[in-house]
Amino acid sequence: PDAPLITEAAAAADGGPDISEPGPDTADLPDSAFAVPPGVTYFETSLSYISSKGPRVRDYFTNTLIRTGLWEDFELRISTPGVIHQHAPDESTTGFGPLTIGFKQHIWGEVEECSIPAFGIIAQVTAPTASAGFDDGTAIPTVFFNFDYSLPCDSYFEVNFGISGLHADDGD
Repeated sequence: PDAPLITEAAAAADGGPDISEPGPDTADLPDSAFAVPPGVTYFETSLSYISSKGPRVRDYFTNTLIRTGLWEDFELRISTPGVIHQHAPDESTTGFGPLTIGFKQHIWGEVEECSIPAFGIIAQVTAPTASAGFDDGTAIPTVFFNFDYSLPCDSYFEVNFGISGLHADDGD
C-alpha cells in the first residue's frame, strides 16, 4: 500500500514541526519576530541583484541563511551574501562575502485586541571572513528589532529597525 501523504498542517497537528511557521526571513531583510522551533533547521537562499547609477556597477549575490532552533523562541543564525559577482564597466570580480553569526530571540507574540505587534530581537556579528575587497577587515556588530503585524489571508507586515557598528575608511 501507498504511504499516506502528510501535509504540513497535519504534521503540526500530530506534534511534528509546521514549517509554515515562523515563515521565512530571507537571507537579508525583512526578518520576522518569530524563531524556528527547537530542533528545526531552515535553509534559505535567494539570488539578489543591485545596480548603481553613475559608473554602472552591478552586484549579484547568492544570499544564504541557516536558522536552527536551539530552544523555544531562540534560534542560532548563520548567514552570508555567499558568492558575489561585481560587474563594472572596466572590470569584473568574483569572491565570497563575509560570514555572519548571531541569534534571534522571540520576545512576545502579537496582541491583536490591543494592536501590539509581535516582537523579536536579532543580535549578530559579521566576521571579517570575505574574499579580498568584499569586506573592510573588521567585525561588524548589528542588532535588529523586528515587529510583525497580522494581515488578512495569513500574511504579515514586518517592520525592522537596526543598529550597526560600521567602520569608516579611516578605521573609525
